[in-house]
Amino acid sequence: RCLEEASRLALLAGEELLRHRRDRVAFESKGVRRELVTAADRAAERVVVGGLQAAFPDHAILAEEGVLTTMGEPSSGSEWLWIVDPLDGTTNFVHGLPFYCCAIALAHRGVPVVGVEKEKMSFTMDADF
Repeated sequence: RCLEEASRLALLAGEELLRHRRDRVAFESKGVRRELVTAADRAAERVVVGGLQAAFPDHAILAEEGVLTTMGEPSSGSEWLWIVDPLDGTTNFVHGLPFYCCAIALAHRGVPVVGVEKEKMSFTMDADF
C-alpha cells in the first residue's frame, strides 16, 4: 500500500510540476547560496504531503519546503517517516533543463523501505549504429 500511494502521489506531483513548467518560473532564495525555491516546489509538496497525511495520519513526514509541516523537522515521532523532496533539481527546473524529479521515500525505524522518483525528462535519444 505504501509503494502504491507514493507512486500515485509522485505522478500527481509530476503533473503539478509540468503545469508550473509551462509558466515563467519565478524563484526565490532559501537564504543559502544556490538554494532556490519556486511556487512549483511548494505546490508539488502540498500535493504529496497532503496525500500522505490523508493516507497515513499516524506517520511522520519530513518535507524540504515546510509547506504543510515544519521545514527540516519530522512532523511527529512515529517510527514511520516519509521523506519528501517535491522538486529535486530546482536549479535545473528554473533554467528550463529537463533534469528534475519528485522524490518520495519511506523509512521504518531509520531503515529505508520505499523509494519513488518521478522523473520529468522531456527528451528521447535514438542512435543508429
